[in-house]
Amino acid sequence: MVLLLPLAAMADEEMPSEEYDALAAKLIMNGFTMLHVVDAERGIMSAFDTEGSEVMLHVDPATRQITNMAYVHMTDE
Repeated sequence: MVLLLPLAAMADEEMPSEEYDALAAKLIMNGFTMLHVVDAERGIMSAFDTEGSEVMLHVDPATRQITNMAYVHMTDE
């Protein structure tokens, strides 16, 4: 059986828990696309916001809550 996932939900690394999946679902529902787990141990994800700007999201590894969001390109701020 092959399970096809939309590209927006694919990750560079395996999402380590259901909480990350729930966070990704919330981000997608709020217009974020191209979500990627950059570093699961440190809780770093990248995504594109509703304006098409690339952002780095810092997620508390314990609570899976976003603690910081920073634009990758300074011109997007």
